[in-house]
Amino acid sequence: MPSTLEEFEAALFAFRDNAELLLGDDAAHMVPLFMTDDVGWLLGPLVESFIPNDITDRDLYITEVGGDARRFFAPGAKEAIRVVNRWFNEGLIHPDFAISETEEMENLIRAGFTGAVAGHSHNQAIRGGEDGWIGQLHQTQGEHANLVVVNTFQNDAGYYRSIVNAGPPDRTMFVPKNPLGNETTLEQAVAALLYIDFLSRPETIQFLQIGFEGINHIVHENGAIEMIPAEPGSRYVMNSPQNFDITMPINGFRMATRELTELSRPFAYTGVDPRIVIDAYALAAVGVRTRPNVNAGVVQMLTPVLLVPKKAWVIPSEKEVMLLGPELSWLRLTILTRYMKPK
Repeated sequence: MPSTLEEFEAALFAFRDNAELLLGDDAAHMVPLFMTDDVGWLLGPLVESFIPNDITDRDLYITEVGGDARRFFAPGAKEAIRVVNRWFNEGLIHPDFAISETEEMENLIRAGFTGAVAGHSHNQAIRGGEDGWIGQLHQTQGEHANLVVVNTFQNDAGYYRSIVNAGPPDRTMFVPKNPLGNETTLEQAVAALLYIDFLSRPETIQFLQIGFEGINHIVHENGAIEMIPAEPGSRYVMNSPQNFDITMPINGFRMATRELTELSRPFAYTGVDPRIVIDAYALAAVGVRTRPNVNAGVVQMLTPVLLVPKKAWVIPSEKEVMLLGPELSWLRLTILTRYMKPK
């Protein structure tokens, strides 16, 4: 397996130059490197490998785009883009990637026509069960066909570096001032906050991730939880693995306890060899650097919301209350009072 940028590039050229051997009559469909219009996400690991290892937290923060690991303004990013530009001109990337639908590009993976995928999502390949990339590969190319996670991009200090942001990742919740065209009352706002708190409880998150025993998962003798596909057409089918990106407080596999999470993680993806899951998570944890949060100040809690007569407060019409997940507690939710004023 490639372990350096040079070896990874050599593998891409090998896919291109041996397309007929690998795909036979389908050789014309060979795409050595998967790419979509979400270039920032897919090129993240490569770009980060060109960022100097000694970059300060300050420079990481001020050069980040959108708070979602897209670092095109970081020092070294231009050199990474030049590499990808060369790959594109060598025919290693689909010529129409920028104007094609993501699903269209992903179908090339499912069909076995794509050699490699780069990106921040270490679990992208193992999601989806029978409908996922590996599940479809098994159907089109046989059970021997798999996608495996490797680290290949070293930085100037020789490290495999993954830069992540501390605190709430990339999910934001709003309690709007005007739901459905009606002015929000304090009672409605508090009810919304308490519901968010309910969604954020460890036991609720666990249920939303694994569903019902015997329908969405089974429990092994040692307590490990293994996901199983629900019956097609069932109301309990999960449209996203563990409800990632659908249930807002969830942004990663997490059970109610760390012990149960570690025990169950290898079985969290239906139809995937547990060894592939273990390797994917282990490699994703190598060389992680956390960029600290930057706060403009501290919001002080004025007084618990539920102890204030509801008629004594109104929500300013010009304000919206922003709450950051995923680990909210109801006492923290009372920062809502920061945005309220007496009548």
